[in-house]
Amino acid sequence: MRNHVSERTRVAIGLDIGSTNTKAVIVELDGGVVLPLALASTPTPSDGDELVERVLQLVTEVVHTSSRTPECVGIASMAESGLPLSSDYRPLTGIIRWDGSRGLRQAQSLAERIPAADLFAATGVQLGAKTPLATWLWLAEERPDVVTAMARWAGIADLVGLAMSGELVTDHTLAGRTMAYRLPEEGSSLPPTFDAGLLGLAALDPGRMPSVRRPGAAWPTLNSERFALAGLPPGIPVVIAGHDHAVGAYFAGLRAPGDAVDSLGTAEAILMLVDHRPDSERLYAAGLGLVRTVRGADEAVLAGSSSAGAMVAWWRAELGKDAQAIMDEALLRLPAVSRHVVLPYLRGRQCPARDLAAPAGLMTDALERDPVGETLAMFEGVAFQARWMLDAVSAVAGRQPNGVVVSGGAAAANSALMSMKASLSPAPMRRVLTPEPVATGAALIALERSGLLASVPAAPTEPIPNTLPADHYDEAYRRFVGTAVRHTTERHTA
Repeated sequence: MRNHVSERTRVAIGLDIGSTNTKAVIVELDGGVVLPLALASTPTPSDGDELVERVLQLVTEVVHTSSRTPECVGIASMAESGLPLSSDYRPLTGIIRWDGSRGLRQAQSLAERIPAADLFAATGVQLGAKTPLATWLWLAEERPDVVTAMARWAGIADLVGLAMSGELVTDHTLAGRTMAYRLPEEGSSLPPTFDAGLLGLAALDPGRMPSVRRPGAAWPTLNSERFALAGLPPGIPVVIAGHDHAVGAYFAGLRAPGDAVDSLGTAEAILMLVDHRPDSERLYAAGLGLVRTVRGADEAVLAGSSSAGAMVAWWRAELGKDAQAIMDEALLRLPAVSRHVVLPYLRGRQCPARDLAAPAGLMTDALERDPVGETLAMFEGVAFQARWMLDAVSAVAGRQPNGVVVSGGAAAANSALMSMKASLSPAPMRRVLTPEPVATGAALIALERSGLLASVPAAPTEPIPNTLPADHYDEAYRRFVGTAVRHTTERHTA
């Protein structure tokens, strides 16, 4: 039963368990204005118990810094990541993350049994190495002892929620990325559980998965002495807000058909809300996904790149000790266009022109090294890839976006990079001003799902100025796409 919604000031904690860092924010909502009161961050560890310890430290820090009492907790996390638990809820392995390649052979083997296009039609998910269904098949082959001992599987957000409440639950946006949660027919309600038939492909059943709490359902409450000592009142709702990209996009304003959000972090996702479901075969062929948004009824086309912030970090490491100076000089050259082409595919290309073996690095032959120009081309490559994804989403959706809102990541605060994005965008572009938008969105979603807030307000944004000619990057963008497609074609025909 939902609590009565009042207009008084509300306070909540939001957690964002990301690929690189885990963030906590305590926010106050007063008269529709969202005020971050305290922020804290720590690197995301690879061990489940250590993750819970670090979250405990972050919660302690933000509660004590703000001196405010939260009314609920919202947890968002990276998707396709989790770990098996024993019958007493102890981790049996470290965190099995989305960005590994361990399940590639199992994914290929599964596609030989059941066409990947059929699995996509059932789930809206592209089959690949990071897909949890493939991960479970990998565990069965490589660690059968773990699968035998596994009483439950926990996603990353679910694990933290379990530590706080003692109940293992998840959200539909996270369940929907596993390839074991069926995408409902257009206009139908979300399934109440993971799908027995899909789980059966990995010899699992819904009883070994978290309970799925759909929008409108009651959520577990805080039942942890350790987190109570950290400053969380016992009995407050503990809400799994969902997939980090979905949470950030909802807070950024993904509410009406044609709205588009560029969720930017270690990975990058483009989401566009649609008013009708696009053709499944076209979606699959383009390497795109189809998801239900945070609200549960709306659908969005999803394009993803695993190497956005990750590509910048990798390039920085490649440059070595002079990396910062070279990157700064490269950005100072904007709006100059590099003569080089860099493909930003550390883990292959999900879309468009799906190629899981696509390369990363400099693709242009040069007589002599040009670190600054090449670095400028790296930034261009990340931006061009985002534009290519947006073009693919728009083509399948059958419309141009109303506008594009950029949310999250250090890059979103970089004016030079945002100017490049804006000049590439086919629609007006804005950026979210709220720091840590995923964690903040998780806090607000928790208030809404706890019945303490009528609806989540959209984040404040500002226009990203574009002063360049409309065709400024046209030639360079065509060269980038042509190079990416050519490299794929050459390998496939070799």
